Amino acid sequence: MLYKGECAQAEVIATNLQGSPDHPRAAQLIATLGQLSGRIEKMLQLARAEAGLGLARTRTDLVAVTRLVAEDYARRPQIGARLTFDAGPDQSLMVAIDPDALGIALQNLIDNALSHGTRGATIEVAIGPGATARIVNDGPAISPATLAKLKNRFERAGRRSATGAGLGLAIVEEIMRQAGGRLELFSPARDRHEGFEAMLIFSTMPAPSSPK
Repeated sequence: MLYKGECAQAEVIATNLQGSPDHPRAAQLIATLGQLSGRIEKMLQLARAEAGLGLARTRTDLVAVTRLVAEDYARRPQIGARLTFDAGPDQSLMVAIDPDALGIALQNLIDNALSHGTRGATIEVAIGPGATARIVNDGPAISPATLAKLKNRFERAGRRSATGAGLGLAIVEEIMRQAGGRLELFSPARDRHEGFEAMLIFSTMPAPSSPK
């Protein structure tokens, strides 16, 4: 990621300045660089999506890729047990999407949940029913008018302190459109009185036929 080296250097400086009058400014520099790095990463992902990343209808295991992404987030100290993963009834479920495109879509939905959901609350990642992946987070329900616009670029909702670029859902929408699937949003989350739910709906791929 761009600015990764600069962020690491700023963190070292902030640690060395702990307890000094300059520490708040160093901490602010870290936050600013982190936000800039995140926005650059989203712009690069959007460029890849617009270039046709989702057009490759590769035979991909939805359960395996989603598990890998969820476990990566769960290993992060600031997230840990907050993120839960339910693989559903199938050990393997093959869908028609490039695995890299699927990973980017899932990452953006989890990032969205972390950024806009209730701070510290559980984020649920689940497979099923059928060829779907769901990410659910707590938080106040979003109005229907706002929900209808969230797939547009630079649209944001949720906590005012959220620092997202407003591109995550637009990236996911473009990837799923290219892959022949779709992104559906619900708020309140289904079977709840509040919260937000994003669902990826995929085209399934049958098993390769055995040679005769």
